[in-house]
Amino acid sequence: MKYVHCVIFIAGMYYSHRKWMDFELDMAINNKIPTICLKPWGAEKLPKRLKEETNLIVAWNTDSIINAIIELSNFKANINQ
Repeated sequence: MKYVHCVIFIAGMYYSHRKWMDFELDMAINNKIPTICLKPWGAEKLPKRLKEETNLIVAWNTDSIINAIIELSNFKANINQ
């Protein structure tokens, strides 16, 4: 995981895979890897932990996801200098 620019969490999968996603979120936070919460179409509520602990929450569309990755990749480059 230390070689990634960011980690994307699909919010709609959180309740089905909570243990694994919590582990990955903890790893990302501990390794100072930026995180993105991907909000499914039509979702009004997000899991509390993802809402509070990810760096960005984005809509489920290509432009939002790409822009978030670019933004957080630049953020990671700045904190690692």
